[in-house]
Amino acid sequence: MPANAKNKEAGKTFLKFIASKEAQEYFATELGRLAANKHVPAPDDHAKKGLEMILSSDGVMQFYDRDTDPEMANAGMNGFVEFMTFPSRLDTILKNLEAERNRIYK
Repeated sequence: MPANAKNKEAGKTFLKFIASKEAQEYFATELGRLAANKHVPAPDDHAKKGLEMILSSDGVMQFYDRDTDPEMANAGMNGFVEFMTFPSRLDTILKNLEAERNRIYK
């Protein structure tokens, strides 16, 4: 929710509803996908394996380029491509990305 949202209480009420087990069960069943609520069972065996992987990880980010500042996303995506092409440059890539992160987020 944006920090300057006009109706934060209504926003909180909507978020609480949309994240509820009942709403998430409906969407998971209708769409055949994992729910955002971890207490909703996976709709099939394939999704169950994905859920187990997610729950055992330290964290999850679905879309890096959509979930971060556009300038940082561009630097990160370029870093990913550089790493895939030249994996031996990992330390330099990470150093450059950290410098960009510090510059962009100050």
